Amino acid sequence: MKILITDDEPLVRDSIKSIVQSQYPDAIISEAGSYEEAVKFIENYPQVELLLLDIHLGEKTGFDVLKAIKIDQLKLKVIFITSFQDYAVKAFKFSAVDYIVKPVDPMELIEALGKAEKQIAKDDYENRLSNLIHNHEKEKKKIILNTQEKTHIVPVTDIIRCESDGNYTCFYLLNKEKILMSKKIKFYDEILTDFGFFRCHQSHLINLSYILHLDKKEGNYIRMSDDDLVPLANSKKDAFLSALSR
Repeated sequence: MKILITDDEPLVRDSIKSIVQSQYPDAIISEAGSYEEAVKFIENYPQVELLLLDIHLGEKTGFDVLKAIKIDQLKLKVIFITSFQDYAVKAFKFSAVDYIVKPVDPMELIEALGKAEKQIAKDDYENRLSNLIHNHEKEKKKIILNTQEKTHIVPVTDIIRCESDGNYTCFYLLNKEKILMSKKIKFYDEILTDFGFFRCHQSHLINLSYILHLDKKEGNYIRMSDDDLVPLANSKKDAFLSALSR
């Protein structure tokens, strides 16, 4: 953890630091002896995760520190360590992890540090999960198609459909380009199914995003956005309608 101890009494800071180090020897611990030092430090090092904060800091208070740094915009956790019991309710309005009254009971502080550590780990997990989802949605997935003439790097969203031709597969793209690959359609089915593609027929793999309608006049045919008609196998009809409903 990255910790900032803020108290205007050096001996108190030393005592708190000693307790923290006994449980978290790898913690990065910094100190501030005033409102001004605390605000300046957090502004320069917003990666601080935990603030051990006294309420009375000369003419200012720990609450002034939290207002100045706009704590609601940070993931910073706060444990108040103070000589005054009267501010407990106000402290928890700032979503404090804990409120400890001096003289500090080491076991009480260690318990509060454990709570903070869990909350920090939870926030870190949620941030990483959120970033993963964001990046996954933001990223434009691409597939590499190597032919004898070229290496094509094609966004998956540019593929309208794939059609089997024996041991070959032809890709039909949005720009009207066709790319013939020397692999069976089954190979591409396994790759593209997770990206909104559906194997509607033994010889056809379609991008569900480019369907116009299902034509029932002469058997079951799917009209694609490039105006091509693609057959829908009877055995695939229920799965196709289910895929559309999803």
